[in-house]
Amino acid sequence: MTELPPEVRRAAEPVGVGGFEIGYVTDDGLEHGVSLSQAWATPFESCSPIRRFTSHKGQRHLSGLWWSATTGGHVGFESWMERDHVMALDFDPTVVGIASQPFWLHWTDAGGKTVSHAPDFFARRRDGSAVVIDCRPVERRTPRDVAKFDATARACAPGRVGVSAARCGGCTRDREPAVVGRLPASAPPAA
Repeated sequence: MTELPPEVRRAAEPVGVGGFEIGYVTDDGLEHGVSLSQAWATPFESCSPIRRFTSHKGQRHLSGLWWSATTGGHVGFESWMERDHVMALDFDPTVVGIASQPFWLHWTDAGGKTVSHAPDFFARRRDGSAVVIDCRPVERRTPRDVAKFDATARACAPGRVGVSAARCGGCTRDREPAVVGRLPASAPPAA
């Protein structure tokens, strides 16, 4: 059994103000919930999307599926920007796994209200590190979106469990700098 890194050995944190819980769906279709401190070992790149990618006549965004050479299967997206990001991840030689809508991040805000957010992507790198990505043009971020993205960044802050977050405004000149950290590797890196 892999020994837990020091930052994960502490007891599971409660889902109170400042506490986070992760909900994810395995390939068997069952939803699981774990505290953030327990989530480090979950292979999110192998999990099913937490929600469906829907489309209907007249919708304002483009939903679709990108066939990924990295995963050998489809990765969903809900906008042109998300499609561009999943393409970039697929062409990145350091990325070995990609999942869209990988999990629900649940927390309780200062007012006692339970809040949830599903990040757009989870990408696993060859060295075992990972990044959680939210894609939204800067000019289209509402205060509600910013609060959720900020909560994701807090959950992924260095020193918690090594989960990293990136907030992307575009793939080219519009791209904001990404904050990238590492998840502890649960297995030795591939040779």
